Amino acid sequence: MVRSIRNGVLGCVLAVSVFTLTGCRVDVEQVNAMSASYPFSDFSENIQVMYTDSGRMRMIMDAKVLVDLSERSSRPLYLFPKGVLVSKYEGDSVQTTLRADSVEHFLDSTSRTHLYNNVVIRDRGGATIKSEYMIWSRKEARIMTDSLVTIEREGERWVGRKGFYTDLDFSEYELRQVSGAVEVLDSL
Repeated sequence: MVRSIRNGVLGCVLAVSVFTLTGCRVDVEQVNAMSASYPFSDFSENIQVMYTDSGRMRMIMDAKVLVDLSERSSRPLYLFPKGVLVSKYEGDSVQTTLRADSVEHFLDSTSRTHLYNNVVIRDRGGATIKSEYMIWSRKEARIMTDSLVTIEREGERWVGRKGFYTDLDFSEYELRQVSGAVEVLDSL
């Protein structure tokens, strides 16, 4: 499991299950508003989860709000209703970032994390994967969607109109109902 966390672009979402809260502040009006939106839940604001291995930064996840339904729901989960930004490190530099406007991280036997709205994954080489919805299956070690997905890199733009699936390190992926544009460089 540690290996998949290290290698997985979305592995840091799993780190939430062993999270450390920092920088929380309490605003009574906002607490009341959140309590009305998420009854029977615990929540935190302005959290940052840091995952290190052997003293080296591996991942950082920032979220404005975490709603913890792990003990108060028939289907235990963590909600991130105001989105997340995840940065995966290799050495001292950011290797990959993931941004989503909303996240549901299920702690049950499905072992799935659902990413919603403006889901964007970028690597340091400039490759970008965009969709409105993705699922990360920890059990299957795959990321997938049935929604429109766009992959852009080095003058290429590929669209999977019926989605895609990939392994966690994006070394192999399959686009469904593909269209695309590739820039051909004239070497003469």
